[in-house]
Amino acid sequence: MSIFKKEAEPQPYTVKEKQLTCSHCGNGTFNQEDIMIHYRGSLTNAFATVFICANCTKMTWFTGAMDNS
Repeated sequence: MSIFKKEAEPQPYTVKEKQLTCSHCGNGTFNQEDIMIHYRGSLTNAFATVFICANCTKMTWFTGAMDNS
């Protein structure tokens, strides 16, 4: 998805001890990206982890501290 780095192979992920599955197509492999979120009028920025389904490209977002593997 990025023009700046070579894409890693899609893989399964576990988030908070639960296997991640796409809610749209049921696929179980994803590409992971860390994204900075800027809130208008805020002096701080937040970060989110986005898992992009390798099959249908639906994005699943998680914010805050994550224990993923």
